[in-house]
Amino acid sequence: IGESHALTNLGLISQAQVNMTQALNYHQRSLSIAQTRQTPPYQQAVSIALNNLGIAHFSNGDYTQALHCHQQRLHISQTLEDLPSQMKTLGNLGSTYLALGKFDDAMTALNQCLTHAIDLNDIQLQGYANGALGTAHAVQHQYEQAIVYHQNHLALAHTIQEHSGQEQALSNLCGAYTALQQFDKVIEYGQQHLALLHDTPNPLRAIDTLSRLSRAHRILGQTGCANSASTHFEQAIAYSQRQLALSDKTQQPKEMVRALLSLGQAHDCQGNPHQAQRHQERALAISKTLKDTKLTCSCLWDLGLTHDQLGNFEKAIEHYQQQLTLEQTEKEQDIRSQFATLNNLGEAYFSLPNYEQALSHFQQALSMAEALNDRFSYLRLLNSVGATQLYLNCPQQARLTCEKAILLAQSLKDTQAEEKARYNLDISIQQL
Repeated sequence: IGESHALTNLGLISQAQVNMTQALNYHQRSLSIAQTRQTPPYQQAVSIALNNLGIAHFSNGDYTQALHCHQQRLHISQTLEDLPSQMKTLGNLGSTYLALGKFDDAMTALNQCLTHAIDLNDIQLQGYANGALGTAHAVQHQYEQAIVYHQNHLALAHTIQEHSGQEQALSNLCGAYTALQQFDKVIEYGQQHLALLHDTPNPLRAIDTLSRLSRAHRILGQTGCANSASTHFEQAIAYSQRQLALSDKTQQPKEMVRALLSLGQAHDCQGNPHQAQRHQERALAISKTLKDTKLTCSCLWDLGLTHDQLGNFEKAIEHYQQQLTLEQTEKEQDIRSQFATLNNLGEAYFSLPNYEQALSHFQQALSMAEALNDRFSYLRLLNSVGATQLYLNCPQQARLTCEKAILLAQSLKDTQAEEKARYNLDISIQQL
């Protein structure tokens, strides 16, 4: 039994050193020894070994094996009538079901864990169970319910002065309010989270929160009154600069790219497109070394928009075309992203002006909008197609397109789009 316990401790040390292969080996050997006898001390050792083996498999991304270990441990802890072990195992099962996308099973296990934790007056595990239930609701986009659980987690962690629990709850609250686009709340909880991280440093969580704070200030600057806009944009830049510095210090190149893109967007909002361009070009150079298609596409998109704003339409087209080519090579193609890129290409060609190419890209985007059943985008593109047909001296085609746009605008009660379509219709009639 002593050998089994020693192997368990060696496994835990290996996990702490992030040597998962060695950790799994130690935990498996510990389990094999513990399974040689059926007496209670050995069964308890089996329970411990299965727990640690399950956690190691989970950390390694092998969720099916983790689930198998936790299910076996639950059975043993029920046989031994070991309520604390049952409680902790149900929590681990809930997290594993969540990782496997089995949300109903996850909620059942986590609610059982919470019930046991309340019965045993285990405040720390009550907090953990509330946090996990909040995460379970968040991944299903049920953010209002998620916030209730994360608030419970925060209150429980505060009661026992558990800094790691408070930090996790504040991070999750910041994320949930970001999803709900309640940016004042994002700033409230984000600032609390950063303050707490002075006591329990966690660079990755700090980077996430700095990113959320930067975005919150940028959007508040875009949507708020003119008097407060400059302050919000300055805050957005300051948070993105901190995000960039921390990403560089911790050697997180993907986060560096995201921070540079955030800086670019904030400078763009301030009316500094040349400064935005410098950050975006640096981001693109880093993303290409990472061979991350989605990140590279984000860089190309932002650069395209900046060149559009500067009137460099040929450069904008070059970046949009690169983005479209990359998107079309992806195995899991994002049709909505391709649709947006085609629309941008159409707008850039229209501004150049190259109306034949503009019409071609608008029509491709129109087909995608129809496939996506996005009626508002379809309406906007009908107006773009109609306007382009007028510039190409095709008044009969433009007339039919505008009449179609008017009918759709009326059904969607979009008066602005209807006015635009009627204006273009008048021009097509005059041309005819």
